[in-house]
Amino acid sequence: MAGKKSREALLKSEKKLKDITSSLGEGVYVLNEHGLLTFMNPEAERLLGWTETELLNKKVHDIIHHQKADGTPLPAEDCAACKTIRTGKRYYSIDEVFVRKDGTLFPISILSSPVIENGETIGAVVAFRDITIRKKLEEELLRVQKLESIATLSGGIAHDFNNLLTAILGYISFSKMSLSPDDKIFKNLTIAEDACRKAKDLTHKLLAFSRGGEPIKMAASITKLLKDTAVISLSGSTCKCEFSIPDDLWPVEVDEGQIMQVVHNLVINAIEAMPEGGIIHISAENITITPNDNLPLKDGRYIKVSIKDHGAGIPKEVLPRIFDPYFTTKKLDYHKGVGLGLAVCYSIIKKHNGYIFAESEIEKGTTFYIYLPAS
Repeated sequence: MAGKKSREALLKSEKKLKDITSSLGEGVYVLNEHGLLTFMNPEAERLLGWTETELLNKKVHDIIHHQKADGTPLPAEDCAACKTIRTGKRYYSIDEVFVRKDGTLFPISILSSPVIENGETIGAVVAFRDITIRKKLEEELLRVQKLESIATLSGGIAHDFNNLLTAILGYISFSKMSLSPDDKIFKNLTIAEDACRKAKDLTHKLLAFSRGGEPIKMAASITKLLKDTAVISLSGSTCKCEFSIPDDLWPVEVDEGQIMQVVHNLVINAIEAMPEGGIIHISAENITITPNDNLPLKDGRYIKVSIKDHGAGIPKEVLPRIFDPYFTTKKLDYHKGVGLGLAVCYSIIKKHNGYIFAESEIEKGTTFYIYLPAS
């Protein structure tokens, strides 16, 4: 009898929820005392890809909430909804993920509240929200803060180091004046002079990075910019480029020199990822961003540029760090840079009110995506 009353109470609660949540911007579902789904609102169906009918009377923990954010299994005893049913307490978390019907994961904030009847917990109401954009914005803010703090430090060090190098180069030049070009010491000093000049080039990069380099935007042809920069970057390489660029790309206003630097860096990275040679695919397309795209960009028209290689790929655990200053997976070698290239790319695209990110699969290659606002 008590069980029948509990079920009736839960059905009444679900009826109220159905009326209240039909147009709510949050996903809501209800579980009974056994953890089986008895109700799901339209927003939950949209976010999860499952319909209420498909999940009805099923243990949804095993279907949509069985993983942690780091990909490890989430036991039922740690699940917010299961804990609510077990303890009769409310639980809130912003470090959870749900699994969609197609197997993809998305970050959520979740609030699980008990359904109580006559002092007994007879189920749980779970409200959740997709926080993909929020997470990306937090990551973007953290990366910008890192760039700003490191840029300030780099600028100070580079300025002092540049002054020291100027003095060293002066003394080397002065010493060479008293020696014959055939002298062994003269040749050694020339090698030292060359090394100092390379070091000065690095300090200039650091100083440019620290100053930020606000873009001077002008109307430019993205098609011409991509093709011209790729041709220059491929000089002397065994790699080739294939282009897929429509004739009707929307116009953009960019700092041509800065965007060329971004494309150059990405093409060089692609070349280094394929030392035996290969095809680099460069494409561009018109795209309209909406809130459903889950990108940290304002809604509107953008040009999306893709630069894809077929190299070794970037490990999953490394991918989130590739735009961090001085982070590199390359061997320490001044010919291959010091880990500033992608940080500079990120900084430039950010100052153009755009967005850059990468996707990668081991042994299949890496694709960089750039979004630039259309004018």
